[in-house]
Amino acid sequence: MKKLFLIITFYLISGSVNCIDVISYPGGRVVIEIKNPISIRSSVYFCKIKTQTECENLITAQVSDLQTVVHKDRFSLFYSFTEGIISLIFRNLSLQDTGMYQIGEIRGWNHNINLRVKSDPCCGTKTVKGYLGQTLMISCSYPVEFKTNTKSFYRLDTIAGTELIRTSGTQPHQDRFSISDDRRNKVFSVNITDVREDDVGVYSCVVINEETAVSYHSLFTVIQLREVTDDTPESPDGTLTKSESAGSSINIIIITVVVFVLLLLAVGLVLIFYKLRCKRSQGLLDRNVLESLSEVSI
Repeated sequence: MKKLFLIITFYLISGSVNCIDVISYPGGRVVIEIKNPISIRSSVYFCKIKTQTECENLITAQVSDLQTVVHKDRFSLFYSFTEGIISLIFRNLSLQDTGMYQIGEIRGWNHNINLRVKSDPCCGTKTVKGYLGQTLMISCSYPVEFKTNTKSFYRLDTIAGTELIRTSGTQPHQDRFSISDDRRNKVFSVNITDVREDDVGVYSCVVINEETAVSYHSLFTVIQLREVTDDTPESPDGTLTKSESAGSSINIIIITVVVFVLLLLAVGLVLIFYKLRCKRSQGLLDRNVLESLSEVSI
């Protein structure tokens, strides 16, 4: 470890001409990718620069270990030999993680990374509820500095996450997913059609910066899809949904039955009243006839 510290210090003294700004948010994570590095012959390291000659080692991986993912605390390193890309994952970021870092190969290349962890009301964790067979829309507000960046949507089923769809580079519709970006309101939306029980899980809203050889994906809002039910919510346009329509139909049937019973009662009362009136009229007629007959007899 002491030897490694001295080697890293040596490269700090010699200086690094490559530097990239990386922006992330509390509770989020960043995936930093270094494309097409020179063939790796020694260990890869990631350290936090303390002074001009001191860099605190955070994770180091041997070449042989990079064939699989190497983990240490909140950091992970792996190398795709087929694509020639080294990926560093920095998880569960906090404001205290803001600072200058360096990633590189001992006795080889290196890049300085200026990490800025910023607070923003748009970013954090939220929970959504899905409904079987329906379409679920998830909205992600993003900071203004990412207005023109590519937006992406991940499922966090691995350390790095699995990208499901992005606003550029692929079609806006992919399987059951579609994505759109409202840059005026700084919101991008993802629709998941035909929601299923196995959609329950953790997702993330992501912005991508690929303008330099060192690119990064900033996972800034975590979406927890916790429950999928058979109930159908109110549709966005305000029309009645399936469950509400069924409830309304039952209410209409009940109301119809009640009105019909009331009508029957009303008709029955009218008939009773009419019958009583007829009997009364008949009684008066019989009395008049008897009086007439009495007068004739006299």
